[in-house]
Parts: sequence; structure tokens; C-alpha cells
Amino acid sequence: CDRLVAGGVASIVNFAPVVLQVPDHVEVRKVDLAVELQILSFHVARRADSMNVNGVALPNDNGVVIGR
Repeated sequence: CDRLVAGGVASIVNFAPVVLQVPDHVEVRKVDLAVELQILSFHVARRADSMNVNGVALPNDNGVVIGR
């Protein structure tokens, strides 16, 4: 991170599970991959729940039919 800032980088995306200390002029966005994977898993499970027991595709909340 220090090398990036020293090299003039003004924006950093942080995937590491640490807090980066940067000067005020540097923008840091932290991305927690574990949380993002949980969100994706939730959406996949919800999509699977949109199928009924007989395997007939049902419309989702937007009226779109999701199926095979």
C-alpha cells in the first residue's frame, strides 16, 4: 500500500482482511470476499426456491421465469 501511495496511486481496492492506513487524499474501498460470497449464495438459493416441487419454473419477484 505504501508503495502504491508513493507511486501516486489515488484509489485502492483492498481485498485483504486488514485496515490500510493511507493519507487523506487516497481513497480506499474495502471488499470483503466472504460477505460477497454469502450474498451470491443467498441469491442462488433464492433462485432455486423459485422452482416448485414438480420442477416447474415459477416467476420470480420481477415476474421473470427462472428455470432450466
